Amino acid sequence: MVYLASVKGRAKYYAIKEVRKDLIVSKNKLQYVKNEFQVLKQIDSVFFPKFYAAFTNEKYLMFVMENVEGGTMRQLLTRQGRLDIYEAKFYAAELFVGICYLHDNNIAHRDLKCENLLLTADGHLKICDFGLAKPNMAENTLCTGYCGTLLMLAPEVLQGLAYTRSTDWYAFGLILTEMLIGRSPMFLGDRKCTKQFIIEKPFDKLLLPEMPFFAKNLANKLVTDRRKRLKPEQIANDQFFAGTDWNDVRLQLIPPPFGRNELIQETSALIRGQGNEVDIISESKQNLFEEFDYNAPGEFQ
Repeated sequence: MVYLASVKGRAKYYAIKEVRKDLIVSKNKLQYVKNEFQVLKQIDSVFFPKFYAAFTNEKYLMFVMENVEGGTMRQLLTRQGRLDIYEAKFYAAELFVGICYLHDNNIAHRDLKCENLLLTADGHLKICDFGLAKPNMAENTLCTGYCGTLLMLAPEVLQGLAYTRSTDWYAFGLILTEMLIGRSPMFLGDRKCTKQFIIEKPFDKLLLPEMPFFAKNLANKLVTDRRKRLKPEQIANDQFFAGTDWNDVRLQLIPPPFGRNELIQETSALIRGQGNEVDIISESKQNLFEEFDYNAPGEFQ
């Protein structure tokens, strides 16, 4: 659960991600949480929410994050239907820079989707949710494990093969497509049929008349066999991004297509639901969470 909170005497809100310790232990997710904690401490870029603190009590592990007020890309698409080519190019460029930052720091996200793309009140993009992220992923490092969201998974993941961080670029191609057509091109309504479709149906054979030619051409070269998938430098130089000043993108000097009057403003705290009863784990298992104690310099001192 994520909810908003503020420090007494301050107007500033923070987003607090709360995770049940008993579920982390019972579902054997401790390494995933450790990976997330490591990644959050490592990243430092305007394309990600700031990480301020981590702490625990006997029931919960909590991460304190920057509150990003403009909603998600999914919410924007729900309201807009789909984006025009300028809007999609703007957000694809910021997403590209964010993914490059992760990969330059040997981090694979592994769960990129519109729900995990936040928009600031001013309309810039931030990548969030590192619950499935994997550190120490150099360009050709292989990992295994079925994780992520079905509609965004690359065929090699669905087939149980070892895969590289290039699966993030596969997801990038799907996000670009979804921004322009307003829906997932992979959704067939049935999980089994969808999985088979992703594995067997060449994306470049899909007829998507809503997509401009150069956008579809780029997506074709990303939502494809891993051996043919474009490298970052090829993506940056693709015709779809012709005229893009990448330095301006990195410095956020390009005006966003949406602003404060068009984006959701999350300003009130979420009310925590009652939910299921939370078990208190044993003292020996509490010790597994000792390392989750962190304060970013200067924020709460």
